[in-house]
Amino acid sequence: MSRSNTGVFVRPRWEDQATDQRFAFLMDYGYWTGAEVVNDAHSRDFVVHELTEDRAVREQLSRFLDTHDPLFFFHFSHGGDDTLTGQDMSVLICSSPFTEAGNDFAANDLLLRGRVVYTLSCSSGSVLGPRAVEHGCISYIGYQDPLWAVTIEGPDTDYALFEIWTGGAKALLAGKTTGEAYYWLKRRYRFWIAYWEMIDATNSTNAWKAPVMLSALEKDLKALAIFGDLNAKIRD
Repeated sequence: MSRSNTGVFVRPRWEDQATDQRFAFLMDYGYWTGAEVVNDAHSRDFVVHELTEDRAVREQLSRFLDTHDPLFFFHFSHGGDDTLTGQDMSVLICSSPFTEAGNDFAANDLLLRGRVVYTLSCSSGSVLGPRAVEHGCISYIGYQDPLWAVTIEGPDTDYALFEIWTGGAKALLAGKTTGEAYYWLKRRYRFWIAYWEMIDATNSTNAWKAPVMLSALEKDLKALAIFGDLNAKIRD
């Protein structure tokens, strides 16, 4: 049985898409978000194991899971319908056979068996999430379509998404069930949508940001998905 009160936090970072905003690259936003979740886990005496940057690759992950067998799997990186990526867009988890660097590999989503997954990545909820649950993953919270980020710096722009994304993981770390965390996420998306709808209806100097924020928030809310056990917890 996977170890409760224990998690692996997979946080790759590389120079992917330049943003020239709060951070230089898009993956820096993911690293910022993940660091907040890791700090919260430490503050709750949760056992934290990190795979960051060059360590956030498939071989390291497989060895780590065999050794430590954590219940919680946190991930922030790019994704695809059946894939979670690691450092430099390498395949980390895939529910289909895949080819990388000229070599063929079998699906490895069984690595998620017996775990609770919280991933901030594009589209993996469409195929990987349900397939992983079919293969024994306890619960999977992710997104079925592209995950939209906003890099405009501000307490109600990029930080609003930061608050939502970290808050879902923090709810799990606080002892909430996966279902409770999922519905918390939905409420926070709706809160910020209502906030930006109000701004959009005014002549505020921030009104120009409203269409950007509303588009991202509404798409992310629609894409948010949960599979598996809604009553699962990651801590005793």
